[in-house]
Amino acid sequence: MFEFEKNFNKEKLEAFSKSRNEPQWVLEKRKKAFDTFLSLNWPTKQEEDWRRTDFSPLEKSNFDLNAFLNSPKFHSNGQASENFSAQLLQSDAEAVFSGSSDFKSSKIIFTDLDSAITNHSEILDKYSDLINPNDGKFSAFNKAFWNKGVVLYVPKGVTLSLPLSHQLNLKSSGWGVFPYTIIIAEPESKIILLDDYTSEEQKDWAFSDALTEIYLQRDAQLIYVNSQRWSGNVYHFLRQKAKLEANARLITLTVNLGSQKSRSEIETELAGSGASAYIFGLTIGNGEQTFEQHTLQDHKAPHTTSDLLFKTALLDSAYAVYSGLIKVEKQAQRTDAYQANRNLLLSDKAKADTLPKLEILANDVRCTHGATVGPIDPEQFFYLISRGIEDKDARKLLIEGFFDEVLGRIKEDGFKDKVKEFLGQKIVN
Repeated sequence: MFEFEKNFNKEKLEAFSKSRNEPQWVLEKRKKAFDTFLSLNWPTKQEEDWRRTDFSPLEKSNFDLNAFLNSPKFHSNGQASENFSAQLLQSDAEAVFSGSSDFKSSKIIFTDLDSAITNHSEILDKYSDLINPNDGKFSAFNKAFWNKGVVLYVPKGVTLSLPLSHQLNLKSSGWGVFPYTIIIAEPESKIILLDDYTSEEQKDWAFSDALTEIYLQRDAQLIYVNSQRWSGNVYHFLRQKAKLEANARLITLTVNLGSQKSRSEIETELAGSGASAYIFGLTIGNGEQTFEQHTLQDHKAPHTTSDLLFKTALLDSAYAVYSGLIKVEKQAQRTDAYQANRNLLLSDKAKADTLPKLEILANDVRCTHGATVGPIDPEQFFYLISRGIEDKDARKLLIEGFFDEVLGRIKEDGFKDKVKEFLGQKIVN
């Protein structure tokens, strides 16, 4: 048992739900997930997918459930900025929404999870089971104790030209935050969501256990960017699963810049014929940061396409692990799947491990994978230095160029400036 588990039991779960004035059906779902949590074992280093995971922050730390005991106060704050159709900002104690006139006439639901329970329970009753608590101990824990979250529901045929923005920005210390994001895009809809996690510097260890569920119905299109820019001393876990129906198109971009220790599990299920997924990742690590990234491209229908590219740049003594599986079911003929992981080492002490895998049960497919780990090209570096560019600026230019391939493969521009801003801040610091 980890030290923090002593703070989480069924009595505290019931008191937690009551303090938030939740309906009985929410409490019952929480209790069911908690029972599953108790029945499961924590993963151990004897398991291949977990043998590189450092659990030490969880073994010795107490995280504060009471930090977010009550439902956040919800406020509406006029117009969104000119770069977004709508913005939702969640802090320790409140949620503030702002939206454009186009958004307000669209009938899109974009709100914090607590408000969705009160006003849109029919959606949550139908769409909140893509990730089963039995998937693992961390997933069950979030399903039982989630205390932040966002719901995005896009009706049939609705499109917005500008992105939506959600930011979770925490200022307290020593917290346990368990965000739960649910995205539903009905047929022929099209939307972009930027989902960003940030926090103030932590004196003590803090814990983030996040879940994201994405439902794309027939011919729906979604670009989803998840960026975690937590401060140091945060242990971050993310489990993300998307399910794509026929001819749906998904672009996901996972940006890992913050936290001290981070583990991401990104699963994409191509369940309908003609579905396509483009799965990207950008990571910058420095100091003694560690990043684990595990992906699953799960092809369950014929004529499906997935294209994955994860890029990582590591400085100082940072460490990264990538493990990816392309899985093609027997019925998923004419699958086209690609997976690539590229790692740039900017220090002799930085290290990256990469483990691409294939599991193919169909016989008419095209599946390839590749991985590289290596230092900066010395000729490129010398070229920049010889023209009077300082070492630090030269490294910055090379990192930006290394990442440009990912951003260049996404045609839509509505969110790229913000992602480049996040990357630039990390590189400068």
